[in-house]
Amino acid sequence: MKEETLLHRQIHPTFILGKIISAQVFEISSQVFTPTPKDDFKLSVYNGEKFTPKESYEHYTKELVSAGTASVTIRECKSQVLNVTEDNDPFDGHSYIDYTGLSNGEIKAKAKKLKAIAITRGLTYIPEEY
Repeated sequence: MKEETLLHRQIHPTFILGKIISAQVFEISSQVFTPTPKDDFKLSVYNGEKFTPKESYEHYTKELVSAGTASVTIRECKSQVLNVTEDNDPFDGHSYIDYTGLSNGEIKAKAKKLKAIAITRGLTYIPEEY
């Protein structure tokens, strides 16, 4: 994957703050970019070389719920000293942002910075129902 490859993250509806329907003013929670211990500190994302934001949303919502897609680049992750790996498991194009070894405070700070980057970019896909 290239440095400018977008990594797509699906946004659970509970992570949306407010009801404004505009990519420029949608406010997302930092939790969108925060892994949990059950994730083994590896935050699942879609490889933008294999999925558009809309395609990642459509793939994800076959089984789960999403309010839209937020995206950051590999370069933006690396600026936060976070590695990105494409493991293609459980599907081709699955990747993860690796938070392994970081304290809860470090995870929260890095997630907040990725959130700010994603908000500046604007949501990369918003379904019509939102």
